[in-house]
Amino acid sequence: MNNTEKDFLQEYKITDYEQPSVTVDIVPFAYDDAHEQLQILLVKRKRHPFQDCWALAGGFINSDESAPEAVMRETLEETGVAVSRESIEQLYTFTRPGRDPRGWIMSIAYLAFLEEASVVRAADDAADSAWFAVRVRADYLELYSAEKDVRLEIAFEGAEQTAVRPDDAALAFDHDRIVRMAYLRIKNKLYYEPILLHALKAPFDLKTTNRLYQAFLGIPVEYENHCRKLKPYLEKVGKAKGNVGRAAFVYRLK
Repeated sequence: MNNTEKDFLQEYKITDYEQPSVTVDIVPFAYDDAHEQLQILLVKRKRHPFQDCWALAGGFINSDESAPEAVMRETLEETGVAVSRESIEQLYTFTRPGRDPRGWIMSIAYLAFLEEASVVRAADDAADSAWFAVRVRADYLELYSAEKDVRLEIAFEGAEQTAVRPDDAALAFDHDRIVRMAYLRIKNKLYYEPILLHALKAPFDLKTTNRLYQAFLGIPVEYENHCRKLKPYLEKVGKAKGNVGRAAFVYRLK
């Protein structure tokens, strides 16, 4: 019997237990106000499994880094887009057996909000990368890249209890499920923890937030009610510069 923790650790064999590999994935959103369009960043996989399929950026965590450090590194390596620690939020840890055909691999997924859709440069494990417009349809999200002439559909009602990737999945692995969960997480917080506003560069006016919400939801959003529900989470910081006529107040998140 071990007398001390030191004795126990000296005799402990971690290899006696099967261990999963751990990866990270990222769902980066940006908003193009000029076109009133929500966007998501995807990569095309260079290698098997799911070679030539579109997917979220991500990869394996190195032994000398944390999960946030890994997701920042992988995003930069695969897309050329830099994300900061402040711009990411942990979404969920995906552990379902069978989610990766290579073996027992779990993924820690992150949300990211970028103030602009930065120029992308595919590298490392990505054969290509692109910003896709997000269009909300009745029962699915449509991801469309005019540049790549690619249109993908992610159903709102997914096969959540199925371990094996469905044949009609739009993205590699279980990335349909990750994107769906990310979208619903943001949607459920729109008016009590409005993290979507991180996609706007502060300061911003209320009309811009209204356009952003309409792009995100895919439906008209009544302006007065929108402002009433959002204002408790905003701090007024001045008035817009350069406007002709009466200048609108501008805000930032509290």
